[in-house]
Amino acid sequence: NSVSVIPRLKQLWVQPFLLASGLKYIISQKIVKKLCPKCMIRKDITHTDIWKQYATLLWKETLEVSFINELWCKHCFKWFTGSIIAAEAIKIDEDIKEILFKDISDTELKKILISKWFIPYYIDAVYKSVIGTVDFNDAISLEY
Repeated sequence: NSVSVIPRLKQLWVQPFLLASGLKYIISQKIVKKLCPKCMIRKDITHTDIWKQYATLLWKETLEVSFINELWCKHCFKWFTGSIIAAEAIKIDEDIKEILFKDISDTELKKILISKWFIPYYIDAVYKSVIGTVDFNDAISLEY
């Protein structure tokens, strides 16, 4: 993922001043199965329907998301019709450049980035589940 690029480059003995001057963006992507629009089903989920760590993803009390339909579909035969990208990107601004000079872990860096504007894979995929292109279970599995 894009968050682990910085600590991994430091493990390869790339100096922080080189990272600060050479990096502008870090972009990472994963391929996710795209739901068949003919057979997918939409369900409302609430805070109690999902694990506590994902409850913060719900910006409303209930949210309508997409799931695979376990029934046979004559249009796709397998519930999916291709693939779609879930992406995350980090823009290296002045605040991030200061962080590059500190010894910081992946989890600490991720917390800082999320507090600014960073959107991880799984949140991008959850948004795509809301619009009907990704299975919600596939979306939340991207966190691990």
